Amino acid sequence: MDNGFLKGWLFSSKIVQIISHYGLHLTVIRHLLSGLISYIALPIAIGSLLFYFTMRKFLLLCIAIIVSLSASSQEFSNKGKDFWVGYGNHVRMFNAGAAETMEIYLTSDVNTTGNISIASVGFNQNFTVTANQITVVSIPRSAALLNEGLYNHGIHITAQKPIVAYGFIYVNAISGATVFLPTNTLGKNYYSLNYTQVANEANCYSYFFVEAVDTGTTVVEITPSQVTKGGWPANVTQTINLTQGQIYQVLSATDLTGSTIKSIASGTSGCKKIAVFCGSGKISIGCANAGSSDNLYQQMYPASTWGKKYVLIPSNNRPNTNNPPVINTNFFRIYRPDATTSVKLNGVAIAAASFTNNYYQFSSSATNLVEADKPILVAQYFSTAGCSGNSNPHDPEMVYLNPVEQTVTDVTVNSMQPASNTAITQHFINVVLRNSGTGVSSFKIDGVTPTAAVTILPQDNGYAYLRIYTQGSGTGPLLSGAHHLTCDSGFNAIAYGFGNAESYGYSAGTNLKDLYNFITPINPLNISSQTTACSGTPFYFSITYPFEPLSIYWNFWGYQTPNVTVGTPVADTTYVINGKQVWRYKLPTPYTYSPAGPYPVSITATTSGADGCGTSQTKDDTLYVYDPGLAVISRQTTGCYVDSVAFFDSTVYPVGSGIYNYQWQWNFGDA
Repeated sequence: MDNGFLKGWLFSSKIVQIISHYGLHLTVIRHLLSGLISYIALPIAIGSLLFYFTMRKFLLLCIAIIVSLSASSQEFSNKGKDFWVGYGNHVRMFNAGAAETMEIYLTSDVNTTGNISIASVGFNQNFTVTANQITVVSIPRSAALLNEGLYNHGIHITAQKPIVAYGFIYVNAISGATVFLPTNTLGKNYYSLNYTQVANEANCYSYFFVEAVDTGTTVVEITPSQVTKGGWPANVTQTINLTQGQIYQVLSATDLTGSTIKSIASGTSGCKKIAVFCGSGKISIGCANAGSSDNLYQQMYPASTWGKKYVLIPSNNRPNTNNPPVINTNFFRIYRPDATTSVKLNGVAIAAASFTNNYYQFSSSATNLVEADKPILVAQYFSTAGCSGNSNPHDPEMVYLNPVEQTVTDVTVNSMQPASNTAITQHFINVVLRNSGTGVSSFKIDGVTPTAAVTILPQDNGYAYLRIYTQGSGTGPLLSGAHHLTCDSGFNAIAYGFGNAESYGYSAGTNLKDLYNFITPINPLNISSQTTACSGTPFYFSITYPFEPLSIYWNFWGYQTPNVTVGTPVADTTYVINGKQVWRYKLPTPYTYSPAGPYPVSITATTSGADGCGTSQTKDDTLYVYDPGLAVISRQTTGCYVDSVAFFDSTVYPVGSGIYNYQWQWNFGDA
């Protein structure tokens, strides 16, 4: 080591405990800490690293970024303040018997208020959410989508602070549940993924419905894969015009998997976001003949959020509550709309001829790893009770899985149990973790380490998983109601439960970031790629597109002036994501925001219109600005120049969960 000069970068990471003051996310940037220390032949110990040098100046630049879930901030997740949803199809809309009920479950990690409205039926109800508790709102049946066709029954959920929202449609032992996706996470292109439509009674339909969420007219292009109940021929494309809150539902007596639903341009208006749901009014899964059947109800993920790698963990149930849970046989479907996509199951390529209507189906009671060279969607299905070797309590359910590219670090889930008309008796949560750093050790449920065993994934030891069925760190059964999952590293999870011939299941939480079109603040002192900045710190705006725009217009909504038009944009870099080329465009002028808070920004790109979305595409986003934290460094020394000096990070971190990634730059002024 040169005793005269040392200048370099030391990269490190530190797991710290963070509590969220902003929904499920808190971003803190520790800024500049400098000190003047004059010693001769000073040895400095940092952790396990020891350096000897002559120093005149000591400069420490410290940057901290928490990478944590926020449905309201950087990442687009299932936590938000605005939702457009619908009352999905159920067999009791056609057959005699007690009518089904729809309930919406609302939860958050903060206290907040909000409103649910259905303009077409005059429904308007305010609600209050207490942190980490469940608020239940019953939806009038007059808002149900009773048949194929057009309805005005969009259900609009708004909240003052970010919430997580779920839907549950049920009666007796026929129930289905979904996690709702906020409006800002929605996309423009969807593929329906259902299941083979058989049931133990008549008038049971495979379905999907599409809902307009934007103002003005939304033009939707629909191509059903099967002939529909209303006589719409298979593989015939039609366009439907919708206004905000309008819904068009499609029903079929056969499996609608492979149907396409996409927003297209209209006149001078580009493609607008839409919400898409799919499922079945009632269905039996995994039986030679139709057995007990259940409702399926899931909100679809837009194709722009799909990933290329999925970890599949079969479900558990407890046929005998005196014994530990048993592993179930589940069914899985892999959907790939591009026939040239190469898909591997546990490292073995799936032959293209094995795909039917663009999906591949298999059953398994073991863990599985699915990988592809292009984005795909994967669904997990639970079987009918008594079928495929799965004993009661059990029944059909469908869950859309999240790829390892779209993970969360903090989420509140609801283990569902309505007060009446259902008999869910067992609750479970499957979790996939990163098997590196503190990806396993930092995982908590309701603030404690679960007792469930952690198992390394055989197909890829970079991942581990656990099946939670006990409450907290105890041995009692997992209770119904809200559960708070946290981890310093990203994870995926599904929540599900069973009763006598009854079930529910849904993704416990997901990121839904558009992997190809996103805004990134560029700051030399920022090592985060998220849409965040530090108050008073200059940065550069940039946006990435999966195409080369003809012009770009930046609208700062009055928080920066002037707005900016780039007439002939030139990308500063181009690269490939999931096999798709993207281009990044950076504004040349630095921007500074203050005080801390959320700031809207909209970017409109003009294009050739080759993608069917017209010549104008607008992306609305939010820049989240946070005040810098105060970095504190302490030292230990005997005062003797020949002895070492140990420096320590003495910053007081809030209690909670998160990851600090930070970076030190040593500049001793000798250059």
